[in-house]
Amino acid sequence: MKIIKKKKQINFDFINDLASECRMPFSYGGGISNMSDVEKLFNLGVEKITINTNVFTNYNFINEIAKNFGSQSIVISIDINSDIFNKKKIYNWRENKNLNFSINQHVKNCIDNGAGEILYNFVYREGTLQGFDFQSLDIIDEDINIPVIVNGGINSPKEIKEILTKKKIDACGIGALFIYYGPYNAVLISYLEEELEY
Repeated sequence: MKIIKKKKQINFDFINDLASECRMPFSYGGGISNMSDVEKLFNLGVEKITINTNVFTNYNFINEIAKNFGSQSIVISIDINSDIFNKKKIYNWRENKNLNFSINQHVKNCIDNGAGEILYNFVYREGTLQGFDFQSLDIIDEDINIPVIVNGGINSPKEIKEILTKKKIDACGIGALFIYYGPYNAVLISYLEEELEY
């Protein structure tokens, strides 16, 4: 039996509330499938949109957004999974399966159609606080000419600093490290100490 997850729905009311309180630029991703969605999100105050599964079969969607709103507004998120042989594969969360097409070709197709940034999301480490998989950086083409962000498992300011020393990485995404604290994962929104800021 094949399980296909329901497409995410955009909660525009929530995003509107968030935008009215947020005092910094923010991005939104999830369920974006047409230009009407894109226009509504930008009108609400979203600075960048993040697209994932909807470009697998329609790279032209990126091109359409870039022509109307500029490449700087588009982040392409690519979920990367590790198979039983530790080979990195693009993961389709909606179909809950790894895809058998080239990561680098997918990235190239996205860039050629106007993507402004690429986010590599290493889902096998995401939210685990087990540490970033530095070997995974081998899959990233050094010739990519747009900003590259990586995410997944980062567990310390030291790791953040090490990631940002890599030539092909421009930024890193962090979640659990700034939210959970201590052996019982108590929720504590935190930030980097001043002397550890990069």
